[in-house]
Formats: sequence, C-alpha cells, structure tokens
Amino acid sequence: MFLEYTEDEQAIYDAFAAFFEKECPPEVVRSSEPLGFSQPLWGQLCETGAVGMAMPVAWGGGGASLTELGIVVSLVGAHLAPVPLIEHAVASRLIAELRQIQTGQTSGYTSSQEAFYTPAPIQSNFSQPTLALLESLIDGSKIATLALRPAKPEAPDNSVPDNPAAKADASKTRADSSTSASPAIAKLLPSGAVAEVFLTLSESDNSVDQLIATTSSPSFASLPNTADLPIANRAIFSAGGATGGTDRASDEAFGAMGKLEMSAADNSQPGKSYVLASGEHVLSCYAKALSEWKALTAIALCGLGRRALEIGVDYALERKQFDRPIGSFQAVQHGLADAAVELEAAWYLCQRALWMLDTDQPQAAVHASMSFLFASEAAQKATAAVLHYHGGYGYATEYDIGLYYRRAKGWSLIYDDPTNEYQRLANTLL
Repeated sequence: MFLEYTEDEQAIYDAFAAFFEKECPPEVVRSSEPLGFSQPLWGQLCETGAVGMAMPVAWGGGGASLTELGIVVSLVGAHLAPVPLIEHAVASRLIAELRQIQTGQTSGYTSSQEAFYTPAPIQSNFSQPTLALLESLIDGSKIATLALRPAKPEAPDNSVPDNPAAKADASKTRADSSTSASPAIAKLLPSGAVAEVFLTLSESDNSVDQLIATTSSPSFASLPNTADLPIANRAIFSAGGATGGTDRASDEAFGAMGKLEMSAADNSQPGKSYVLASGEHVLSCYAKALSEWKALTAIALCGLGRRALEIGVDYALERKQFDRPIGSFQAVQHGLADAAVELEAAWYLCQRALWMLDTDQPQAAVHASMSFLFASEAAQKATAAVLHYHGGYGYATEYDIGLYYRRAKGWSLIYDDPTNEYQRLANTLL
C-alpha cells in the first residue's frame, strides 16, 4: 500500500480542495443549520461529477475507486460541507451492485482520472427504466441514502417532526396500512431528511433477507441532533414489485421509482416501496455497503480532525498570554502533537480500509469498523483539545471550532453507541 497520492489522486485533491475552499466557507455551513443541507452547494457539487464518480463507467459514472472517492470525502469533512455525498454514493453503488448481479454485467470500475472526468456513454444493454434511475443518481438529480439498521414495524409518531405535509403523508401511510401490519420505520437515516430514495433491509418474521427501496418526498426537517445533520425517520410503504426473481419484474420496480416525481411541497403521491432483491446475496451486498459507509465516514472524520487541528495551531500562534503565544507553552504543544499523531494513524488506517474494500480483501469489513472507531475517537479528541485551547471563545458561535466539535461528536454517534460497535468488533475477532 502506497501512502502518498499518485499524480492522478493529487490532481483530484487539488481540484476539489479549490472547489470547497471557494464554495463552502464557514458561512455556508452556518446558513445550512439546523437542517444540515445546502441545495445550492449540492447542485454545484453535482456539476463537478463528484456524486457519480464512483459509479460504473458502463452506466455513465466515473469509474473511480473508493480510495479516490475518499479524497473528495475527506475534503467534505474538512470543510463540514452540508451535502450527503457519503450516503448518496454508498446507496447508489449498492443499487449498481445489485443490478450487476441481476444482469450478470461487469462493474466497469477503472480507477482512472480520465474516466472520472470523461465518463463513457451509457451502454444500451440495460432497460430504460433502470437507466433512468441510475442516471438520476449519477447526476445527483435524486438523492439516495442507506438505512444503517433494519426497518421495524412501528407507528411513525416522530418520523416527520413539525412538517404538516410530511405528517399528512405519514397519516396516509398509516391509513393505507390499517388493514395489514403497521408500517415499518427506518430510524435515524443519515441524510434521511433530504433523500428522495432510501434503501433499507426489511425485518421479516424470522429473517432479514429483503432490500427495500422507497421513494417519497423528504420532509426537509431533521430530527434534533448535536451535529445539525439531516437525520430523519422514514416510513416504508407496503412493498410491491417482485424482486430478484426476474429482470422484468425488477425493471418494473425501478421504472416506477424513476418516474415518481418528488416535491417537498406536494405530497399528493405518498410514495412507494419496492423489494429490489432478496436472498443471501442481498445480505452480503448490504454488509459491503455498510462497510463502505463506515470507511468513508471515517476518512471524513479524519479530514474534519485535521482541519480542526489547523485551526488550533493557527489560534495557538496568534493568541498571546503573558506576552507570549500560547503555542510556546509545552502543555499546548503536547496536546496538539498528541492529536496530530492519532489523526495521522487514523488516516493510514482509513486508507487501508478503503483499499481493502476496493480489492475485496477478506478482512475489509473488520478494518472498516476499526477505522470508523479509531477516526471517531481521534476526531473527537482533536476537536476537544482545540476547543479547550480556545478557552471560552471555543463555545462562542462566531468561532469555527465549535462547528467542528459538535459535528465530530454527532457524526460519530449516527451509526450506534461506539461501545456496541466495539463489542461487535470483538465478537468478530475473538
């Protein structure tokens, strides 16, 4: 594993570093709160091709590797960009993976900068309904996300907080489902407040073997959370459309998804859910997508921590106490140095996890979990140290470090209590 960027990777880094420096200053981050989403920034990011860069070339994507996507994601973290790039990319890749299995096509990933900047035309051996959905995901005109835990039947009391149109949608869902079981709820979806398509495992009587895709208008109202992320609970409708069995049935489901028009203000169409696939391969594909989410979130947290450390160093050189910069005090130097060492180690672990996922290594899932936990701790420690060195200023809203501190905390908790993930990891390794 090479630790330095290649020439192509450096070009990607330079291009997107300049993009986020120009288009995502702290003012954009603050103006997106409390929803945690900037539609103008998302549109600008879509124009760069970043949202589809890790999708197969054969379908119009960039064919980039996860490692290359991780470069952009690290900059999303560094600038706290209020865009759902991680969730959208992971969900889109999962759909592409399922289509690859169902049609027997190759993935078409090339890991080349040339493919990223000049995507190949979409080939004609896929049905038009399927291509319509894939095109909308690759160009970002529809936002997709992935539920991090199976959906369970439950009354959606708080799935749509303080949003009359979305509450009416949920009420209709309950009415439509009154003759059968209670609607299933996918809880705490990352980017669930802004996504038009979300994927989740459905928990049946004795097994979890179906992947459900749901299209419905997002509420654009997030559940209250420390990090001001667009988190929401979403209802799953009575799933229709057969799945995995025949390509025709699957295409009909994808076609209906592609044709459904989304509008935050018009909920005349409450939405639809379809079973995309079922069987053992669904579990393995979903597990891989979840590992991709962990690894990409980890590298975003590394980018966040590194930028927070830069803020801390700049402040330590500027702030004076006893007529000396506080950066000259050993206690401050040691704290910043410790944070830098942990972030550097986390960065290398994240790079390894992405490489292992790219190359389908047997222990890729384990390393994805390890990188997520390690990066979460490193980012929290770094932001906490820098906040501490700012003193009372760190808690003032006009100082940027507060933004980083809150997001490092909240981003790390969106998946689960870290203690539970440590236990799962231990159970796997021991």
